[in-house]
Amino acid sequence: MERELGSKKTAPTVLIVEDDIESAELLQVLFERHGFSITAIASNGARAVEKYKEQRPDVVTMDIMMPTMDGRSCTKHIMEFDPDANIVVVSVLGHEELETLKALGVKAFIQKPLDIKELFETMVNLSISIVKDKSGLELGAVGMVTPAESDASQNSLFLDILRHDILNPLGLIKNFAELMIDTATEENKPQIEAIIRGSNRLIEIVEDGSKLTSYSKLRRLSFENLEAGALIKDSITANAEAVARKDITLNNTVSGEHFISANMLLGEAFSQIISNAVKYSAEGSTVTIEASFNDSAVFSFSDSGPGVDDQYKTSIFNRFEQAKKKGVKGCGLGLAIVKKIVALHSGEVWVEDGPAGGSIFRVEIPTKGRGG
Repeated sequence: MERELGSKKTAPTVLIVEDDIESAELLQVLFERHGFSITAIASNGARAVEKYKEQRPDVVTMDIMMPTMDGRSCTKHIMEFDPDANIVVVSVLGHEELETLKALGVKAFIQKPLDIKELFETMVNLSISIVKDKSGLELGAVGMVTPAESDASQNSLFLDILRHDILNPLGLIKNFAELMIDTATEENKPQIEAIIRGSNRLIEIVEDGSKLTSYSKLRRLSFENLEAGALIKDSITANAEAVARKDITLNNTVSGEHFISANMLLGEAFSQIISNAVKYSAEGSTVTIEASFNDSAVFSFSDSGPGVDDQYKTSIFNRFEQAKKKGVKGCGLGLAIVKKIVALHSGEVWVEDGPAGGSIFRVEIPTKGRGG
């Protein structure tokens, strides 16, 4: 699919490089609604290079997984022709692609499913550096297991299928529903909102499954001195929308500066615990975050949910196992992610009963004595 769409420079011009027809159409609609002019849509990298040389658009949105010539090779050819090209990668691939994309010279990375606000903030301010993953983290992970040591090649294939063949259409369902709700009747809005909620839940499951598969390949992490309070604040910010939706009060009691030897992935673990607490807490309730710092750092997250039965206090941290809790369904992947990240920090995670009901999730990690 290659379509000439005009090349008048009356508005910022965009070349869309995307092999999925629906994804390309969504981007076209979004850009045209925001005053951008589409010069062409190219369905493979080779055609995109030709179109770039012909049209010299202001911005290129680049998919990665394409036939004939993939997005990495396409980006390399365009940058060789024009080192100042503004290329924004829009892909289902995850944070592990960031270093490669930086090296190629792309201006930004937007992960599918699209955050429309993020996309257009990036488009109007291309001076920003590579966008980090959704939780705002740069991982700095090292020591990946080699294919000879595990089924890493099969895992990589699974991740590609998960992201490209499942996450992409899920994102399209969500994004088109978001477009529809602006013009929907009051009678139809609840149904469209239900589609968006369902899409978000499925996207969360796919993304958590992808993270867990990626983290399971890690044998060790690089550590640096990180300020614990900043990690917690970033994790709270990552959950701000869910917190606001349920009118939850997040009581963060961690104050002062406390530096710990850790990897930024620890913030992902905190974010997953907060997300879990918000899911299981009643609307209008409180989630409290506390910490103590001695030879180890202990982080506590207290909620006012239904609590966890003793028989499930261990199994809820295992993948695909979840305590039977009313009103919430899922695959239990979030706490499995927490367990893996904490283990990579030589730490422990467990759950206790709260004195007034609910649960207290605790994470304990060593604070000193590890090299970066």
